[in-house]
Amino acid sequence: MSKSLCRTDWCGEHPGGSNAQFEMHWKKLDASVKQSYADKLALVKIARSSATLSVPRALILPVSGPSDVPTLPDVGGDSEMVEPHTIA
Repeated sequence: MSKSLCRTDWCGEHPGGSNAQFEMHWKKLDASVKQSYADKLALVKIARSSATLSVPRALILPVSGPSDVPTLPDVGGDSEMVEPHTIA
């Protein structure tokens, strides 16, 4: 996975680069650079897990029925309601 993060960065810097060119780049990278990508990946995993655990309950929409779902205010306008119809 850390290789994928590196690939994303590399593709941004080499828009016309090939997979073979990236593979050559990856093989030549110093171990400390590869480790920095592994560290970034670990941080992403931690952030994702903590983000899913810290969603405030107030942001979760109620599921008891449509009357509990907030609606947008009517801002006026010239649109009119059209009755739905079926095509025979």
